[in-house]
Amino acid sequence: AGKEIPYSSIVQAVASGQNSTEIRRDAYLRSPYVNMEENGTVYQVWYDDAESLGPLYEWAGHQGLRGTGPYTFDDLQGLSEAQASPMWAALRRFGAGLDQRTV
Repeated sequence: AGKEIPYSSIVQAVASGQNSTEIRRDAYLRSPYVNMEENGTVYQVWYDDAESLGPLYEWAGHQGLRGTGPYTFDDLQGLSEAQASPMWAALRRFGAGLDQRTV
C-alpha cells in the first residue's frame, strides 16, 4: 500500500537532492518517478508534472470532456512561481480549447 504525497513536497524533495535516482519517465504515460530513501527503506514515488499532464489533458479534450484538473489545487502551494507555472500552463492549454469543443 502506498500513500499520497503532495506534488509540492515531491518537487522540494527532488530539488534538495533527497532522491536516490535521477528523475525517470514511464515510456508510455511519460509519468515521472524517482526512488527515495527514508530510514533505510527505499521507495519509489510516481507523480504527474506538466510534461505528463499535457498529453492527458489533450486526450481529455479529444474525447470531448469539458473539464479536468488536479486532485487538489493545494498541492501547488509552497512552490515558487517557476515551479508551479508549468502546471498551471498545462491546465490553461486544456481550458483554451474549451470554446472550440461542442457538447
